[in-house]
Amino acid sequence: MAYDQSASRLSAEGMEEARAHLAAIVDSSDDAIVSKSLEGIVASWNHGAEKLYGYSAAEAIGRHISFLVPPERLDELRQITEKILQGDRIKNLETVRLHKDGREIPVSITLSPILCETDTIIGISMIARDNTERLRMVRLLRESEVRYRVLVEMAPDAVFVHQDGRFVYANCAALGICGVQSREELQRHTLFDLVHPEDRETLRDRIHELMANQGIAHQEYRLACLHGEELVLETSSSLIEYQGVPSIQVIARDVTLRKQQEREREQMLKELAFQQNRFETTVRQLPVGVVIVEAPSGKTLYQNERARQIFGHDIGAVSGIEQYRQWEMFRLDGTPLPADEYPVARSLLQGEACCGDEYKIRRADGSYGYIFVNATPLRDGSGAIVSAVAAFSDITERKLAAQALFESEERLKLALEAAGMGSCDMEVKTGAGICSRRYFALLGYPEPEGESAPATTSMWLDLVHRDDLEEVQRRLEQARRDNTLFGSEHRIVKAGSEETVWVNVMGRFICEQTEERCRFIGVIFDISERKAAEEALLRNIRRFRRMADSMPQIFWTANADGSVDYINAYFQEYGGIDRTGVEEGRVTAESLLSEVVHPDDHDGLWIAWCRSMESGEPFQYESRVRRKDGVYRWYLSRARAELDEQGRVVKWYGTATDIDELRETQEKLAASETRFRWLYESNLIAIFYWNRDGAITDANQAYCDLAGYTAEECRSGGLNWLDVTAPDYLDRDVAAVAESQIQGICKSYEKLFINHTTGEKVPVLTAIAISAGSDEGIGFAVDLTELKRAEQAQKHSESTLKLAVETTGLGIFDLDLKTGKGEWSPIAKKHYGLPADTEVGLATVIEGVHPEDREKIERIARDAASPGGAGIYSAEYRTVGAVDGKVRWISMRGRVFYDEEGTPLRLVGACLNVTDVVQAQETLKEEMSERLRAVEELRRQEQLLIRQGRLAAMGEMIANIAHQWRQPLNTLGLIIQELPTYQERNLLTRDYLEGSVSRAMQVINYMSQTIDGFRNFFGPDKEHQTFLASEVLEKTVSILDAAFAELNLELVVRVDREAVVQGIPNEYSQVLLNILMNAKDALLERKVEHPKVEVRLFKEGEKAVVTITDNAGGIPPEIMDRIFDPYFTTKGPDKGTGIGLFMSKTIIEKNMKGSLTVINQPEGAQFRIEV
Repeated sequence: MAYDQSASRLSAEGMEEARAHLAAIVDSSDDAIVSKSLEGIVASWNHGAEKLYGYSAAEAIGRHISFLVPPERLDELRQITEKILQGDRIKNLETVRLHKDGREIPVSITLSPILCETDTIIGISMIARDNTERLRMVRLLRESEVRYRVLVEMAPDAVFVHQDGRFVYANCAALGICGVQSREELQRHTLFDLVHPEDRETLRDRIHELMANQGIAHQEYRLACLHGEELVLETSSSLIEYQGVPSIQVIARDVTLRKQQEREREQMLKELAFQQNRFETTVRQLPVGVVIVEAPSGKTLYQNERARQIFGHDIGAVSGIEQYRQWEMFRLDGTPLPADEYPVARSLLQGEACCGDEYKIRRADGSYGYIFVNATPLRDGSGAIVSAVAAFSDITERKLAAQALFESEERLKLALEAAGMGSCDMEVKTGAGICSRRYFALLGYPEPEGESAPATTSMWLDLVHRDDLEEVQRRLEQARRDNTLFGSEHRIVKAGSEETVWVNVMGRFICEQTEERCRFIGVIFDISERKAAEEALLRNIRRFRRMADSMPQIFWTANADGSVDYINAYFQEYGGIDRTGVEEGRVTAESLLSEVVHPDDHDGLWIAWCRSMESGEPFQYESRVRRKDGVYRWYLSRARAELDEQGRVVKWYGTATDIDELRETQEKLAASETRFRWLYESNLIAIFYWNRDGAITDANQAYCDLAGYTAEECRSGGLNWLDVTAPDYLDRDVAAVAESQIQGICKSYEKLFINHTTGEKVPVLTAIAISAGSDEGIGFAVDLTELKRAEQAQKHSESTLKLAVETTGLGIFDLDLKTGKGEWSPIAKKHYGLPADTEVGLATVIEGVHPEDREKIERIARDAASPGGAGIYSAEYRTVGAVDGKVRWISMRGRVFYDEEGTPLRLVGACLNVTDVVQAQETLKEEMSERLRAVEELRRQEQLLIRQGRLAAMGEMIANIAHQWRQPLNTLGLIIQELPTYQERNLLTRDYLEGSVSRAMQVINYMSQTIDGFRNFFGPDKEHQTFLASEVLEKTVSILDAAFAELNLELVVRVDREAVVQGIPNEYSQVLLNILMNAKDALLERKVEHPKVEVRLFKEGEKAVVTITDNAGGIPPEIMDRIFDPYFTTKGPDKGTGIGLFMSKTIIEKNMKGSLTVINQPEGAQFRIEV
């Protein structure tokens, strides 16, 4: 019994101790722990309850528990009490209770019944926890999730989530990379369907490793896009929970272009060994100044003529580096350049390769210029410097232009900095938020000390001009309701100063769907100057008209309906037109054209003008315009339309340029060229070109056959015209060259050709000519083989002789010197313009000779009839046809036959029509000069077109950079806007700040890579090379992806990766870019419902063929033949230069020896490039 009593006593003591321990735990708990009786009377109240509800234990114990319950929740209290009395437990009930100060507290309550020893319910215990902070964190988490989702959706990198290869999420960039339009379309495929078959097994292994070890896996694999393109992706994968299921999140970046660039870089490194052995042979032909000096003295070994021209004087031989000062070079800041710092000295002394150095120079005449210098050391096999070479380019004009451009850019930067913008972030419900310092300054409020400060919406709206306030509020409400961008230009009255200024406010409402929270984020900037500029526009128009009046050509303007409202003073004076009548509207366009345009040109010009007015396309037409004295002259008329923001014509501006002399010259040149080309290609006689060294530079087939060489050998420049002459006749060739250099042309003479193929000697009649100052001459040769054979056969058959001679084109005559009568062959009669049946005698012949040459022929006739005459005669003279009156040049050769006593009996000879030869000789000088001028003009025009094409392409590239940067800039904006919010809520930790900086730097690096990509696109390619057409096509398409995606234009690309092209990659890319941009513009202009551009690259035989097809409706038939003409464009003057397709055709057909054509397909136009 004693033992049992002791055990019972220890148990009671232990229970008491346990109760005390439990009471201490309850009292020290942060949770509110309250007990109440079955009637609801509070029985216990711990310190946690005092903190939560604000009542002390003395105030609470003994009161009914309902004093903590809001009136609207008393039914809830009754229901849960009934459940507890039934023996149930309630865990984590989310509800609301009242604080002592009357505010509502969100709490989580757990209720349990209190049982006695008999398991009877004697009370209820309640444990309550304050949910205020947890709910706030939940709300912040939701906001963070929203921001994260926006960032993921707008990220430039592809982000997708998959579960064992099945796509469950993908952002916009991922959809674009995979080549689909929606997530539903993507989810019809698995990741393994898109991954290249050779990479699938590796990808599966990485996924299994990631599922087992978690962490982050980095991998590169190839992706076969659904639109046919194959990309290389650089990915980072991590294991996450998505909708409660273990999933793989992948961040992928398209590194296809980078891989291509790496391959191109490796190829370029292999081709760096260039031009080492060509310098000495090409230096004399370079258009730059070149100086070569020896090591180590610095003595000049060589300087070309261009170097002397650049510096304006001949320095002469320089024996040492100290004498380099004679070149008088300065740094760009004007300080003299020490001799040892001259680029060639640095290369000589330090082995430095100077590239692209620019300096100022003083020429001999005291003027200053600028030069661009490259210098490099030349080393022997051991690496020792043996000499140095420097190249100078005169960049004076370019430098002055660049300086002017730099000053213009600096002024532009200052103007942009002066036109600063203010920003704001406002809570719509409260009207409170944060605004930048510039925002306060623009509204006229005192500027805060920091970069931003608290502000309210009323600070802006209260200042809006009363006449503009209603419209501003309407647009705000509309932007919030439609979730669209808000924009408004209106006046405000600045605080404090009462100054009225114009501002432009732009912004967007960002609202949460689950809560009544909405923010307005926007910017404001001052546009008062722009408004003032608009007012100044009228003043500019007046200045413009004064300038137009000073132009030495016709200039006019017309309204949108085509009615002429202005003509300049030149037009008024030229046509004698009443300018005041035009400006007052009393002269219509139709009446003006009827008055000044030639009747034969009027209808065509009027139709072309009406067509341009209807379409807004540029107008161009050639017509004859009447001068006030009644004389008509040819004019080239051009006009372009000024368009408003909606693309509607608001004004026409036109010019007319006098082309009368140019047109006449072109017609003469074309006719002359046609005649000579016919003679050259007809191969009636041998024609060849030669230079002053005697080398044959070109020849027709007749010459090649005569000399026994192939056409390639005759035109390669390796054949000398003396090589085909028999040695005994070389002195005649030398004499002919000397005569032609003095007279411009030599007399025709006979010699023997040695046929290279057969070795036979061929008798020819030849002559040569060369223009003064020209390095190239022309020659003619007539095969006399048949003539010589005919002479030898004359003894046997006179008829055979005549037939043989006539086949050469020679006319034969036999004149009786006693009677004056004779026989003349039909060809000879034809040379004199006589019918074949005409009886011909000496009198008839002399009568048919040109009056100016008649005395020469009469003298020959008298001398031939004299026993003491020369006996052999030759002459060139003109005849005038008795029937057709045509003047012909005749070359005549004759011989006198005597009787036994020496009395002249007959004059026998031949005559040849050399009219074409003489005319060719006479026009050769003029024609060659005209050709040289034409070539120079064409070269200048081509360079101008290339420069304009580059500028147009650069403009297109800038637009594409804007598209590429739009998403990264939005991402940066979100990161920056998030920082003030986290700072305001005391959540801006160091880890979060470092994370934000890291994300921002990733975006900035991406933008930098974009710039590098565009810079590489415009990098110069100096040499033709063989390249994969697919790589250039994919690089070009990647540049346009952002622009096409933003405009919802579908771009489908199908490529054959084996197709190769010989040419310059960047020029080929420029052609593709021009055509794709034209297709985009056509689709936008015609507002096609489902715009699409399809690009196909395939091989066709040995050629690589690219077709670019759109569904914009095609090219109108009336302009199909003109779209490749320079300056022809269907766009407005601010949208196109009209040289894109012209330059594209020039690049493909002239530079790359391919073809560029266009046809209309059922849905649109198709351009076809074959190379």
